[in-house]
Amino acid sequence: MVEKSIPPEMLKKMTFEQFQKECKHLSEMDDNDIKENFKDDPRAPEIIKEEYKRLADTVTDDEFNRQQQEVIFDTLKTEGNNLFREEKYEESLAKYHEALDQIKKMNGMELKEIRETIILNIALVYVKMNEPKKAIEKCETVKVLVIK
Repeated sequence: MVEKSIPPEMLKKMTFEQFQKECKHLSEMDDNDIKENFKDDPRAPEIIKEEYKRLADTVTDDEFNRQQQEVIFDTLKTEGNNLFREEKYEESLAKYHEALDQIKKMNGMELKEIRETIILNIALVYVKMNEPKKAIEKCETVKVLVIK
């Protein structure tokens, strides 16, 4: 999947149609514009332009949407983890629940493990919030998922 990896910043703010237009635009820029727009990218302008041409030509709507859902999930999970570290447990809990909702929109075999991890994170938040019954309920949920 690395050969079709879409830059996360594009996934966060674009529709598939916008993505295709942007890739086409980037693939047609002159080398000086590429250097100006990709100052932190050490690759040669021709390589950057070819990458965006390939992305525009090969990435499907389904693949774009799948990667977009993964980026949204990863962002929510990371925000939840950061809030947990800051001891903002209520806010962390909300982000983890949003991440669980996001999982429902995704497809893939690895989702069971991801879901289990998020539920265990929620359990840990409940422990920190001194709500052991809710923490145990979440652990029981994971136990059932693992057995399935």
